[in-house]
Amino acid sequence: EWFAQGRSEGVQQGRGEGVAEQRAMLVRQAAVKFGPAAEGFGAMLAEVESSKALAEIGEWLLRADSLEVLAAKVRAGVGEATKH
Repeated sequence: EWFAQGRSEGVQQGRGEGVAEQRAMLVRQAAVKFGPAAEGFGAMLAEVESSKALAEIGEWLLRADSLEVLAAKVRAGVGEATKH
């Protein structure tokens, strides 16, 4: 029983670390694409806990013509994205 609990906790911790790394990568990509103006992008992603939702946001980042367009999409979609 303790083994299963430890394994479950390890899996959850690993997922959390993976999501944090994914978030950090998106912030770096936004900084490369939009420059210093993307500084607050990480705060927008703080609520997103789903790897699937972050992947979707990454696609939005690739397609966005401006930081404003991306920010609007994230703000509109973040509530929905966190449900995935």
